[in-house]
Amino acid sequence: MGKKLTLAGKGPGWERCYQDAKAGREIWCVSTIFLELQTVEVQPSRVFQLHGRQLFEPWIEQEQNRVVLMKDDPEFPGAKALPVKELMGVFGPRFSSTFAWMLGWALLEGYDDIQVRGVHLGTQSEYFDQRDAFFWFVGLAQGRGVKIHIDEDSGVFIANRAYGVQDAGN
Repeated sequence: MGKKLTLAGKGPGWERCYQDAKAGREIWCVSTIFLELQTVEVQPSRVFQLHGRQLFEPWIEQEQNRVVLMKDDPEFPGAKALPVKELMGVFGPRFSSTFAWMLGWALLEGYDDIQVRGVHLGTQSEYFDQRDAFFWFVGLAQGRGVKIHIDEDSGVFIANRAYGVQDAGN
């Protein structure tokens, strides 16, 4: 039995994290979905808040033992600092989104089955600035034999079809 993880974003599909938690998967999420996950009785072990202090939610101080910040912050001594140097030492500078950091850390920690829920990367800045790194890590993970599951209603789901084959009626 391997290490199973669910990465949760705030897009459609996040509510399926309840099933994952009940099945024993560890849950990591971005900070914007943390409170919603609690409404469906999901307790993430890591909550990623990698943006500046101006975006910190009021609950961060209370929940700091599960919060991941970009760097150590003396006001939140219980929070974990993202291992930026270690991750960049292994993977290089390929981190253009929180989800890329999450996937990289999951690979570093040896997760071998990763479910992606509520991740869409569909706004203009996400699409142009963040999707490439996310897909790079998905491909790297799959190349290493990690099972990656992405919901079909996700904006980052890659259709199960071969270009030109179905289109040509072959």
